[in-house]
Amino acid sequence: MRHFVCLACLSVVAVALAGCDGFALTRFQVSPSLHPAPAGGQAAGIEEGNPQAVREILVKIAADFRLAKADDPQEPNSLASYRENVKYWPIELRAWTAGATAVVEVYRFLPGLSRPPREYALICDRVERDLRERFGDRVRHVPWREALSHPKPTKDAAVSR
Repeated sequence: MRHFVCLACLSVVAVALAGCDGFALTRFQVSPSLHPAPAGGQAAGIEEGNPQAVREILVKIAADFRLAKADDPQEPNSLASYRENVKYWPIELRAWTAGATAVVEVYRFLPGLSRPPREYALICDRVERDLRERFGDRVRHVPWREALSHPKPTKDAAVSR
C-alpha cells in the first residue's frame, strides 16, 4: 500500500510539473521630465525627440545581441520591436509610447519549469543601464505584477478609445 501511495504522489507531482509553463517579463518606463524646458531649449522628457533616443538605444542593443527586427505595423504607438532569431521561444525586446511615457519590455516564454537563458538577464541589464545613462532617475523598473495588470495596448484598444 505504501508503494501505491508513493507512486500516486509522484504521478501527481509529475503531471503538475509537466504542465507548468511560464514567462519572463521585465518592463521599464521612461517618464517625462517634470522640469519645464529651459529658455530656448527643450525639456528632457519623452515628449520631444526622446522616442528617437529610446529607439536608438534599442537598435544598439539589438545589434549587440543579434536580435532581428520584428516591427508590427498594426501595433499603435510602437517605437521598436526585436526578437531573437531562433525557432522556438525567442527573447523579444519591444518599446512603445503610452502618452508621454516610453515603455520598454523584454519578454520570453518559458516552457515547463525552465529558467530564462543567460542572454535574457544580459539584455535586461543592458537595457536598464543604457536607459539610466540617457534618462537618469526617470527610468523605473516596473514590478512584474504591475506589468501584468497593465498589458501592452493592442490595436483594438487604441481604436476603442
